Amino acid sequence: MTNLRPTVGCLAVFLTACGGKGPEPTKAEAAKPATKEAAIVAEAIASSQQAKAKAEAEGEEGCLHGKTHDDSCDQAQIPAPGSVGHFGAPFSVAAAEPLAKVLASDPLPSTPVRVQGTVASVCQKKGCWMVLADGDVKARILMKDHAFALPTDARGKRAEVEGTIEKRTLSKAQVEHLAKDAGEDPAKAGGERVEFVLTATGVELAPTS
Repeated sequence: MTNLRPTVGCLAVFLTACGGKGPEPTKAEAAKPATKEAAIVAEAIASSQQAKAKAEAEGEEGCLHGKTHDDSCDQAQIPAPGSVGHFGAPFSVAAAEPLAKVLASDPLPSTPVRVQGTVASVCQKKGCWMVLADGDVKARILMKDHAFALPTDARGKRAEVEGTIEKRTLSKAQVEHLAKDAGEDPAKAGGERVEFVLTATGVELAPTS
């Protein structure tokens, strides 16, 4: 009579062939991409993540807002060219004072101020900052929390701005970043410099006379 009892080795082969659970793969084997295409995809994802991290780091270093334009400035829609009127929150300070008078204060005011002057330049990418001038005195205006933006053609218009003001030292990277935003050559921007920076909650642009 033929012996029908399968050996242990035969049983293992039988189970594997029929879809039975074979030996568990090692951790090293499990970590390997199943195909060459999967390896390429994994490498592309890793490269993209590294590029994003680098861009964010560079943006934090060069942008006064602490982020890249795409991450922080897109939430505010750029007004149509030629737009005037009020942007941002309503003013809470009763009356505006000349920018030069406020900047001459020592120390600078610790509470919100409302100043007036002429727009000397505007961010040409997102309208997220401008430079306000009063004679030879200037202050850089940042739109608080990117809640609003200004038309990129506002240069030359009279403006009133409300917000808090401070004196800041801008790094070389920040100076170059701002020059690029203004459409200028970053290589000619120079090194670090000290500026008056006003974080604005509201801006009002007057029509050009």
